[in-house]
Amino acid sequence: MSIKNLKSYLLSDSFLYIVTCIYMITLLLGNVVYYFTTPAFEITIKCIRIICYIIFGFSIIRNWKNGESISVGMVVFAILSCVIAFFSKNKDLIFLFVFCFAVKKLSFKKIITYTLIIYIIIFLTIVNLALLRIIPDWIFYRGDTQRHSLGFYYSTIAIGIYLSCTLMYFYVRKSKATVMELLLFEIINFFLYKYTDGRLSFILISIILFMMLILKIPQIRQIFKLQRMQVLLEYIGYILPISLFLIVIFATYLYSKGNPIGIAINKILSGRLLYTKNAFQQYGITLFGQPIDWRGWGGFGYVNTENMSGFIYNYVDISYVRILFDYGIIPTIIILLVYTVALVKSVKEKNYWIFTALVFVCIWSSIEPYLFNVGKNIFILSFVPIFNIGTIRQLDYNCIKSKFKKES
Repeated sequence: MSIKNLKSYLLSDSFLYIVTCIYMITLLLGNVVYYFTTPAFEITIKCIRIICYIIFGFSIIRNWKNGESISVGMVVFAILSCVIAFFSKNKDLIFLFVFCFAVKKLSFKKIITYTLIIYIIIFLTIVNLALLRIIPDWIFYRGDTQRHSLGFYYSTIAIGIYLSCTLMYFYVRKSKATVMELLLFEIINFFLYKYTDGRLSFILISIILFMMLILKIPQIRQIFKLQRMQVLLEYIGYILPISLFLIVIFATYLYSKGNPIGIAINKILSGRLLYTKNAFQQYGITLFGQPIDWRGWGGFGYVNTENMSGFIYNYVDISYVRILFDYGIIPTIIILLVYTVALVKSVKEKNYWIFTALVFVCIWSSIEPYLFNVGKNIFILSFVPIFNIGTIRQLDYNCIKSKFKKES
């Protein structure tokens, strides 16, 4: 291959798809036990990730030089990410910005399809290696219940990643999934539940698979085309994100006041309201987030070797309040608004598969911090068109180039 052909390939979409797949692999491998126990493995993953970010950055610049306009939403996202990084020392949104806008011209379905294939292969490999005791299978306890990590750093991670895979499978296969495929997915789901005791993830996966089964019936799919159903789904899109946010806040308030309902919800959610209440009391709410050292049970006793009496658990799992602490009140409002717009937009475009996937993500985020985590919620990429609103002509490459020529 000549230098010219190599340069052309490195600038092609095919190469960007490969980099995207490699990047998603690094996000998945960031959950395995070796990432936390083997410094060389962690450094390697981080270095590969940095290289991916550099390539993504060059991709954004290339698209800009080729005439792609800078949108108002893009600028707002970039500025907000930098402000949050300044106040909270959390750079996650900056990296998310670079990734999202680097791949925005790629096919959303292809990215999900490739990610699904990669995740399934690596996930099953890790789980089976853990079952064969080739890699560590850390054991945690909830009361008397033994919970296996299956090669990951905590017991809920394995079934959480499997839920992410199921959502991608739901979107990719739609009503084309065979009964045998669905049965196989449910068997694996039941197996993971027995080993990890991940209750809500197990329930959500079962519901998703059941929906895929009944949606194979043409008459059921026709229901979504009814005008009344359109109105209902649009209404759900408008109220779901903010409703779940308010429900979490209200449930935490009830628990803090010793209300029996709040106490019961806290028990169902495995103490999540307790730690949410403690976080509100200890950290409060800021406009743009704050630096917090979250300490959870992941790796406890294996990586964290402190005595139980010296370990202070403060981890907040619920996404709707986690983003309040990590990003602040203003970004939280924007995130909820973006989810609302994405849900309503998908209904109006009759893209019911992405709508349903986002609904499940919203429900899942009521117990896990994955509302804005692209490694476990690839559907964040569907938000990119929402940020492509309004064009700032003054920031166009040719416009800036002509201004420099005039000044010189």
